[in-house]
Order: sequence, then structure tokens, then C-alpha cells
Amino acid sequence: MFDMRKVLLILVSIVTFIAIGTAQDIHFSDFYSSPLTLNSAMTGEFVGNYRYIANYRWQYGTVTVPYQTFSISADVKNNASRRKATPIGYGFILNYDFTGDSKYTSYQFGIPISYHYLFPSKKTRVSYGIIPQLIFNQISFSDLQFPDQFIYDKFYQSVSSKDKIPYNKLHYINLSSGLNFTFKTSLKSSWEIGGNIANITRPSLSFYNDNSSRLERRFSTMSRFQYRVTSTFDLVPNAIFQFQGKLREYQYGAKGIYYLDNITIPSMDFGAWYRSRNSDALILHMGFNLSGYLIGFNYDINLSKLSTASNGIGAVEFSLLYVYNRSLMPHKREAMKCPTHL
Repeated sequence: MFDMRKVLLILVSIVTFIAIGTAQDIHFSDFYSSPLTLNSAMTGEFVGNYRYIANYRWQYGTVTVPYQTFSISADVKNNASRRKATPIGYGFILNYDFTGDSKYTSYQFGIPISYHYLFPSKKTRVSYGIIPQLIFNQISFSDLQFPDQFIYDKFYQSVSSKDKIPYNKLHYINLSSGLNFTFKTSLKSSWEIGGNIANITRPSLSFYNDNSSRLERRFSTMSRFQYRVTSTFDLVPNAIFQFQGKLREYQYGAKGIYYLDNITIPSMDFGAWYRSRNSDALILHMGFNLSGYLIGFNYDINLSKLSTASNGIGAVEFSLLYVYNRSLMPHKREAMKCPTHL
């Protein structure tokens, strides 16, 4: 018998553990558009057989070399077509970061794996996931200027600096893990809540080959509720709370999904979120379903003092998601010869 009190106790424990936890990591404003960077337990958490996702973010273009983030992923739901198959999800994710005069570059490759358990009531599912990652970081000195290269306020590129960092490349192994609960609360609504811990290994980020700089663990908890208001409109409020070292980030808002009587574009969605990290930004969202491809566009409006340096130009974000569902694909039927006696 499913015991809601036990589930609530588990959820309280997750949130308490996350709240006491301690460099910012890759994440997107439209966080549910990139589920594998949001929570490792969401690997394979979709209706269908295969899921493909691409995300791109551009920000701080007027302050320095733009900070660009690109992420692609693919995951599989193993039990989508076989009733007795083990309910697991697996796939891959590749993240790429680039920014600054040092041409800081980071390649992050991970193999997400998850397990999903459906309670006998068929209304509650709990998922656990883990993502081991191999990460390569590098910087370039070609466009950097050091203090001892200036003589009488004039810069000399030919002067060799003693301040240069001894290494310009490093690599390390990282790990993240998470839980996610999904509740079918009624015929018109569903709710999910989860938590994720990133940077479990607390790897060193120092180019001096020491432990002077370590990547702090990032603790996240997120929730989403979807309610069918009318036959053509869903309301989807969601929120995420993140803690990393001394940094805190709270983001909350909602989007509405409009279902259209159109085969090419069956739905459109609009939304807005507020990010409270130093009263950072108001995030506007617009998206649509184009023949099964979910396309999203987001724009961060600066609300903090950074808007002065950025000339009011915020961050731009794009997302593309496609789910292949074998049961919905048209099947080719072979011709059958008519019997001669008919």
C-alpha cells in the first residue's frame, strides 16, 4: 500500500539536506528545457523511446568576450516498448563553455544513467539518476596582458611575464546524482519535485596544479506542477532553488501552454520567471511545437546593476527538443495477395 507520509518524509529529508549544502555551474534560464543538466534523475523521464535536446545560451556580450554555453544530449527510455524490460534510462550529454579574453574553454562529457520505480497505485513514480563526467578546461595567454609587461605605462608584448600561469590545461572527473518524484494528482494535473547534487567530487580548478581553487558542490531542488485549466490551456508553474558555496539562486515563475487545432503547430507556450540572485533578471519565454519539435526562445532582462555595464542587453537562449515515439510513427504495410478462390 502506497504511504504518502513516507514520501513526504523523504521529500523533507531531501530539501533539508540540500539546504545545508555549499564557482557557478552550467545552467539555463529555462531550466526544464535542459533536464539532464537540471537533475540526473530525469534521464529517460519522458513519454516515448528516444529524446534529443540542444540548448544554446549567449550572455555578457557587451562586457567582454561573450559567455557562450552549448549543450547537446540524447537519452533512451528502455521500457518504452517492452512491458517486462527493466525501467532504466541512459544516454549522453556534452556541454561546451567559452568566454573571456583568456578564451576560457570547457568541454564536459557525461554518461547519465537512471532507474525509475512506478508504485503499484500507478500514480507515483520515483527516479534516481547519476552522471559521471569527464571534463577538460583550457585557457590561452595570447590576448592577456600582465602588469610586468608595462614599462612607463606602455605595454610591450615582447616582454616575457613572470606572472603567467604555469599550466593552461587541466582535466578531471566529476559526478552528480539526484532524485525525482512524479505524482499523478488527478486526471487534470500532475506534480513533480526533485533534488540534485552536482560536483560531488569537488574537483580542483587550479591551473597551478594544486588545491587552491576547488569547485564547490551545488545543491538544487526543483518542482513543477501542470494543471489542465481548459481543454485548450495548461498552466505550468515551476521553481528552482540552488545553493553553491556562498552563492544562492532562487527562480520561480510559470508558463501557459495553448493547444491549437493545427497539425503543423499543435501548441504554443508563453511564460515568465524571476531570478532573485541579486535581483538579477526577469526571464521571458516563448515556444511552440513544430511537427513534434519543441522550439523555445528565452530572453533575460537585466534588473541588477549589471544592466549599466551591459547597456541593458540581457542573455539570449534557444532550445530544441524532439522525442521519438515508435508507437506514434506510421508503419508501412506490405501488400497481401488476394486468395484465388475469392
